[in-house]
Amino acid sequence: MQEAWYLDGYVDGETHPRRIGIHTSPFRIGRSSRNGVHCALPCKSLSAVHAEFRVVGGELWIRDRRSSNGTFVNRKRIDRPIRVRDGDVIHFAKSEFVVMRARESLSEDGDDSDRTQLNSVSITQLPRRTVSGLASFGEVLSTAAASAVFQPIVSSATRAVTHFELLGRGTHPDLPVAPHELFRIAAALDQEAQLSRLFEEVGFRDAAALPYGTGLFINLHPAELEGAQFDALVDFLAAQRAAAPERKIVVEIHESAVLVRSQMLRLSARLEDLGIELAYDDFGAGQARLLELIDVPCRYLKFDHSMITDIDKAPSARLKLLESLVKMASELGIESLAEGVETRAEWQICEQAGFAYGQGYFFGKSAPVAHWTEECLADVAGLFHADQHRTCAASTRRTPRRTASMKAQRPSAPCREPRS
Repeated sequence: MQEAWYLDGYVDGETHPRRIGIHTSPFRIGRSSRNGVHCALPCKSLSAVHAEFRVVGGELWIRDRRSSNGTFVNRKRIDRPIRVRDGDVIHFAKSEFVVMRARESLSEDGDDSDRTQLNSVSITQLPRRTVSGLASFGEVLSTAAASAVFQPIVSSATRAVTHFELLGRGTHPDLPVAPHELFRIAAALDQEAQLSRLFEEVGFRDAAALPYGTGLFINLHPAELEGAQFDALVDFLAAQRAAAPERKIVVEIHESAVLVRSQMLRLSARLEDLGIELAYDDFGAGQARLLELIDVPCRYLKFDHSMITDIDKAPSARLKLLESLVKMASELGIESLAEGVETRAEWQICEQAGFAYGQGYFFGKSAPVAHWTEECLADVAGLFHADQHRTCAASTRRTPRRTASMKAQRPSAPCREPRS
C-alpha cells in the first residue's frame, strides 16, 4: 500500500476542475515551466515559481516561494513552511485547491492504475469553493438556508417511538445539501460552530411540531465547545429548555470532543443544570471511550452501525462481545442504543443483547417533521408485530444498506401523505 498526495480544484479563470498529483519531492507550482517548476498553471496572478511542496516522513509540507500574491492555507497567508492535511484548502493567489491524501493499492501484477482511493470528498465533486463560494456560504448563514429532518428512535420496552434525531440539510441552490460537505466548506472558513448552530436553530423550530411526548437528540460540533462558543451554546440550550420545559433533550457528542476530558466535565455539569441528557455517539467505531464512561458518564451510548450490521449472521464471539458491552453499560446506569438497524433479524438480536433503543432504516428514514404524523408513528410501532407488513416505516426495509454517504443524502419523499 503506497500513499500519495493530490490537489483538486480550480485555476483562476477556468470553469473545469483540475487534479494535480504530487509525485515528487520537492514539487514546485508556478506560472512558468522553467526554474524547476513541476506544474505550470496558466494563471497571471501566479508568480513564476509560486510555491513548493515537500513530503517529509509521509507528511505534506508547503512553503511560499516569495510569490507576489501569496499562498494561503485555510484562508491564512503563510510566511513559513507549514504542514497541510487531508481536506485543507489552499489558494495560490486566486487559484483554489483542496488537499487530498490517497492510498494506492498495487495489484498482483504491479499495475496500480485505477486503484487510487481518496480519503476525502473531492472538490471536483462540489461547487467552486472559498473564492467564488464565499458569498454563497455567507448567504447560508444570513438567510438560514437550511432545513431539518428527523429520524425515529424506538424503545424496546414501550415498542414505540420515544425520540427523534435531528439532522440538518443545506438548501442553498449553489451549495451541497449534505451536511458533511457543508461542514468541509465551513471548516475552510472557520465557521463550523455557526453552521452547527444554524442546523440546531432550524431543527428546534421544526421540532415544536413533533408528536407530543417525543424527545430530541441533537448533534453538537466540537467547535461549539471551544472558547466563547461554549458560553453561546449553553445560552442557546437554556433558551430551548425554557421554551419547551417538558421536552426531553439529548445532546450527542462527537468522538473528537469526547476525548477532551476537561471540555466534557464542563459540558456535563452545565447540561445537568439544564436537565439535558448526554449521549456518546458511534461507540465502537474507533476510540472505545471506556474511561470516559466512568469519568464523564452519559445517559445513552449509541453503538455504531458497524457493530450492528449483519449481527444476526455474525459469529457467536462477536455477539458475546456485544452483549458484554451492553451489560457493562447497563451496570453503569447507561442505556444502549443500536444505530443502523436495517432488518427485523438485526433488531431481534439487538433486543436479545439487551439494547434499550434502536434506530435505523428498519424503523424509518430521516424525513421532514410533517411526515411524522401519529398515523406514521403507529405504523412504526406495527413493525414490532410480525403480521404487520405494509406500513409506512416498513417500506424502508427495502432500501439499500446504508453507507456513510447515504446518511447525508436528501430524505426520500414520505411514503404516505400526512393528514391535512
